[in-house]
Amino acid sequence: MKSLTIIILGGTGDLSKKKLLPAVNKLVERHVCDKINVIVTGRRDFSEKEYLEFIGVRLHEDIRLHYFRTDFTKQDSLKGLDGLLKNIEDNDCIGRIFYLATSPEFFKTISKQISKIHNVGFKRMMIEKPFGHDLESSKALDRSLQRYFDEDQIFRVDHYLGKETVQNILILRLANPFFARTWNSEFIDQIKITVSENFGVAERIDYYDNTGAIRDMIQNHLLQMAAFILIDNPVDSDPKNIAKEKANAIKKLEVKDISIGQYEGYDDELKSHDRKTSKTETFVKLSIFSRAKRWKNTKIILVTGKHLARKYADIELSYKKEPCILYCDINTYPNRLILNIQPVQDIDFHINTKTPGTNFEIKHTKLIFSHEKEFSSNTPESYEVIIEECINNDKTLFISNEELSAAWRFTDKIRDIASKMDPIIYKKGSDESDIKE
Repeated sequence: MKSLTIIILGGTGDLSKKKLLPAVNKLVERHVCDKINVIVTGRRDFSEKEYLEFIGVRLHEDIRLHYFRTDFTKQDSLKGLDGLLKNIEDNDCIGRIFYLATSPEFFKTISKQISKIHNVGFKRMMIEKPFGHDLESSKALDRSLQRYFDEDQIFRVDHYLGKETVQNILILRLANPFFARTWNSEFIDQIKITVSENFGVAERIDYYDNTGAIRDMIQNHLLQMAAFILIDNPVDSDPKNIAKEKANAIKKLEVKDISIGQYEGYDDELKSHDRKTSKTETFVKLSIFSRAKRWKNTKIILVTGKHLARKYADIELSYKKEPCILYCDINTYPNRLILNIQPVQDIDFHINTKTPGTNFEIKHTKLIFSHEKEFSSNTPESYEVIIEECINNDKTLFISNEELSAAWRFTDKIRDIASKMDPIIYKKGSDESDIKE
């Protein structure tokens, strides 16, 4: 039997309740580990029973939960954790994962303390965004972490990379000769990546108003998905080579045009939280291009926003009409490949076919790969995937420090442009195409 210890630092928040603990349950159910010790930290004076009642999650019988009361504002906040670990771990423990689900302001003091804890097997750190608020703060954060941990031990989490469709990008484009040969500007006219939300910022407004859509979504989720689409073919499947190509893809991006917006009523939400009005953007439409030879003249569009008409996320590749041989004209639809990320994880390929009869009328038809029909509905959730990949020491779905620096350098350019603009005020429930001057 092999066991594992996961220490969730900041274990009383929604992330632990809704994502991390359910993911750990699934890992035990699938026998990724026979037994998992889970230590959750929090400031409240809970017993294990009281914590479970508070969090409302029923744990698998092979998960041993321990609650560790702490206050991260104190320098010795993890005093006693070392002793607890010695008491609960068996000789078959393969290692420890420290999951930092806290405010980044505590990362330095936490990493310093856990670096001094005695080793049992591997020691890895998973951290959630935000990784800084600009390039300089990101570098400073990275320097503080790497004083105590090697880059190989740091797993920067972007949960979108754990989504099945995003994982499927490299397989789709590299394991299928049709897509491998046409994955370039000779065939692809436009790439559009959209993350649309039909709700507002709600209780996150204090954080969000200091962040905005560019830093909250573009800098991480959308740029990471773009990087998987835009990378040159890696020499092999080594995560380090894939990360290098992703960083190179981000480094070659340039801004062409940008639109920003703010939904009606945002200022009222600010006032209800005793904050002043602001120009913080809740919508971004970014037109960019790549200096890479592979993508010369291909249009790239990134769109994200809150209080839009629908909640969905997808990646759409529109193919050029040329060369079109027969049975097509200016009105013929182009071929399109759509990678649906949420709410479904299907892949659609739009082609032109003949309608029944003898008049050769063209119909735009959708070929659908249904992930649920092919593999059932038991697809692992993204946090289940990324924790398992951390256990396996596979960093393909995590962000390297080189990628992070490239993403922040590009994001800082976007924010500099946006800072000189006034956001377009749009109605709640708007379609993104309706948000314009």
